[in-house]
Amino acid sequence: GKTPFLLNVMDHFLDTVPNSRVVWCKAEGRLSEENAARVRHPITYDAAEWKAGTIYVHRCNVYEEWIGMMRRLIINNPTDCRYGFVTDSLDAMNLRNDIPKDIAEGNKVAGAPLLTKQLFQKMGLAMSERGHLKFFVGQRSAAIKLDPYTKEVKRQTEGSGGNAAAHFANEALE
Repeated sequence: GKTPFLLNVMDHFLDTVPNSRVVWCKAEGRLSEENAARVRHPITYDAAEWKAGTIYVHRCNVYEEWIGMMRRLIINNPTDCRYGFVTDSLDAMNLRNDIPKDIAEGNKVAGAPLLTKQLFQKMGLAMSERGHLKFFVGQRSAAIKLDPYTKEVKRQTEGSGGNAAAHFANEALE
């Protein structure tokens, strides 16, 4: 339900924010034609057709390419457009240097949490101060509870950057 929910949020964003556009990073196959058909605003897969009031779906699972695109849109923004960004999902992102590696070489412990932390460090302030909206779909990392009898829910991770989403985000939807 995360993808349909965010399509609804982005639809509302386009309705209520003047001079707005949405760019949806489709890093995995969750954005189905059925879900896309529920949106009132036009969806395009062609950047040349992307204009205010529309949703552009950018097919990409390379972290550096997606971050670079976000940065270019925010920095080179002569019309003062307000962007809604959706990364669906951060867990499907790959570092460019990891793609040609063997499957065993390219895996990192806490890879998605670390990417989340780096993304927020590089983009969080600029996006917030310039009035852009951003959503990142992903799995929330949590340490395995060793004592099954404890009542406390532990949300602390052992991996680098594991709490970045909770720390940098204005809201976290679970």
